[in-house]
Amino acid sequence: MSLRLGYYNAAADKDFGWTKVKKKHNITKYSAVEYIAKSPVREHIGGQSYRHTGYAGKYKCRNGVCQLVKQYKVLMTANEKKLRDDHDKDVITEYCVGITRCPNWVTTALAKSNRSSVAAEGDNKYVGAYKPLARTVQSADVKAGVSKNAATR
Repeated sequence: MSLRLGYYNAAADKDFGWTKVKKKHNITKYSAVEYIAKSPVREHIGGQSYRHTGYAGKYKCRNGVCQLVKQYKVLMTANEKKLRDDHDKDVITEYCVGITRCPNWVTTALAKSNRSSVAAEGDNKYVGAYKPLARTVQSADVKAGVSKNAATR
């Protein structure tokens, strides 16, 4: 899937591509976009447009047990319409549901998950997944990435 540079015009609220994803929604690493683009959860939303779904979670770990502190559903919209250069328009946007700008840790979680590793900062662990994350897991499960496939409990 292509990620075009695109543009961002806040005043007109007309925009698409990498510039929109980065400047408007604060997802600042290509690998975070790539992770959601790989999602097996793909839904046709009309015409030549599709939506890919993923999740970013922040766990607080203590004494070997990790509690889910915050989770965002992350959506990426892509359009397969051919443009003048004979390539698809592809990524239109990627964002956290419910807020305009994703917290910095969302990018960290998705980018690290794209490389099959878990991001850690102090007692916090950041995880990306294609299903909602479990509310409580063992610290070792978060490190191993097992929580990526766990349904919310």
